[in-house]
Amino acid sequence: MIKPSIILLLSLCYFTKISLAVEKCASQIKLNQLFEQYPEKKAEMDSFNANYDKIDLSSFRTGAVTVNIPIVVHVLYNNSTQNISDAQIQSQIDVLNQDFNNLNSDKLANTHPFYSSIGNANITFCLATTDPNGNATSGIERKQVSQNSFDAEAADETIIKKSVNGGIDGWDKTKYLNIWIVKFDDGTLGYGTFPDETPAIYDGLVVDYRAFGTIGQASYPYNKGRTTTHELGHWLNLFHIWGDSFCGNDFVNDTPKQEAENYDCPTFPININGCSGATGSNGEMFMNYMDYVDDACMNMFTNGQVTRMYAVLNTYRSSFINNTSCGSVSAIHNSNLDAIKVYPNPAVNYFYIDGLSTTNDLYTVRIYNEVGQLIKQQQLQHQQEEIAIFDLINGNYIVNISNSSNNITKKLIILH
Repeated sequence: MIKPSIILLLSLCYFTKISLAVEKCASQIKLNQLFEQYPEKKAEMDSFNANYDKIDLSSFRTGAVTVNIPIVVHVLYNNSTQNISDAQIQSQIDVLNQDFNNLNSDKLANTHPFYSSIGNANITFCLATTDPNGNATSGIERKQVSQNSFDAEAADETIIKKSVNGGIDGWDKTKYLNIWIVKFDDGTLGYGTFPDETPAIYDGLVVDYRAFGTIGQASYPYNKGRTTTHELGHWLNLFHIWGDSFCGNDFVNDTPKQEAENYDCPTFPININGCSGATGSNGEMFMNYMDYVDDACMNMFTNGQVTRMYAVLNTYRSSFINNTSCGSVSAIHNSNLDAIKVYPNPAVNYFYIDGLSTTNDLYTVRIYNEVGQLIKQQQLQHQQEEIAIFDLINGNYIVNISNSSNNITKKLIILH
């Protein structure tokens, strides 16, 4: 097993969305700064990039190992708007399970030229249920702070990630993925750390509360949870698809060379063979999660990117291999979410839930309003269940159905 000393890269992704403004990501700038400080690190990274595809990853591909990643979400808020709900946080966990397992409903059609390149990482994510001291936890920490917003530069990172400076300490990076939720003041959506052994306290993601999850405060066009998918890609050692330079190298063979980042929602195909030495006639893979397009227009990792994820899971993040912290949440990978029906929709005084698997483990249904407040909760006794909603006002709601093995979210409209 190759165990190179990968450096820690700080991927600061600036996704300012105003008019024709350029969206910036400072990962390459931070990398160059780090190389200036530690010149030997460039050779170490070059060695990993040259050899990661020689690692024996057959156990991942045959399913002999499983990967479960428990997540702890640290919410730093100045006011109630920034203090996002549990439901918004859970909606992001749902997106991660979909995006990293090719379960997203917006994936490419099987007639698309890039369809055969789609990769399935087969990784399960869940909110942590046990804290570092062995106590039960919701996997969510909250702290009110005096700052209304933060800057993505390193100085504010020491505030965000250190309790002595007013933030929240990260949990053991070998057992948890730490995600800090803040408000950025410079148009930043989020950033993630690449794998390394130091400094451990900074390992994880930082995401703006308006770009996290799919409901509540999540704001268009970053309201489909893809900022966290993108930043988690960095945490699993993926570079931006254009390699942070004109026709650059992202060290993945099945992502076409790309001139630069893409924005908004391009029309396929674009920039066909725009880079010297590029082959094929399908153009750029702008729908890749590691580009900069709007959430609604990114929908895939490639097989090559999954190989790169596996290589780092086999080395620096190997503690998540055969981790059992997520229990049987991996069952979501094999379930047909489309088989779970919430109907009629719109509903009037009642709606039904149908298609749940036969189990002795009772399901709980939770109904949240648009801002993520829990409105109604009850247990389900049967595979088909009637839920009374005559006491709820007209509007859009989120229906969450869960037990120890499954967590399913559906949207519901109530019109009396």
